[in-house]
Amino acid sequence: MEITHTDASKLHGIVEVARHLNIKTEEIIGVGDGYNDFPLLMASGLKIAMGNAVPELKEIADFVAPTVDEDGVATVIEKFILSK
Repeated sequence: MEITHTDASKLHGIVEVARHLNIKTEEIIGVGDGYNDFPLLMASGLKIAMGNAVPELKEIADFVAPTVDEDGVATVIEKFILSK
């Protein structure tokens, strides 16, 4: 059993982070691998699916990173943040 608040979602999280940072959610890089990450990616400016993501998430992604086991998040950071 899982009990969470109705507002406890990744989408709600990035909306709140964007509000606190005074930025648009389109300025956020969303990274996910599961069905629960669809709202997060849809609200993000850059949609990243991990290599181990569900196929439907990969279909909407702007970039498919290597898997979690292959340090995919590090690849995303190097490619989209540190290279700027």
